[in-house]
Amino acid sequence: MAVAAVGARYPGVSMRAVAADFSRGLPPGPFDGVLAANSLHFVRDRRPLLAAIRGVLRPAGRLDVVE
Repeated sequence: MAVAAVGARYPGVSMRAVAADFSRGLPPGPFDGVLAANSLHFVRDRRPLLAAIRGVLRPAGRLDVVE
């Protein structure tokens, strides 16, 4: 699993994979980063979702989108 590989390569980094269902809200943060992979095209109105993601990111946190 990618999380284990990152942990082995970078022992000072804490990482966890969370599969979020955007229709049910997001897990509580704060997070240093959020990766939205192949998912935003399923959301009709992205503004509330992007605001929610911003809400769980730490200051200077990063949202990476792969579509």
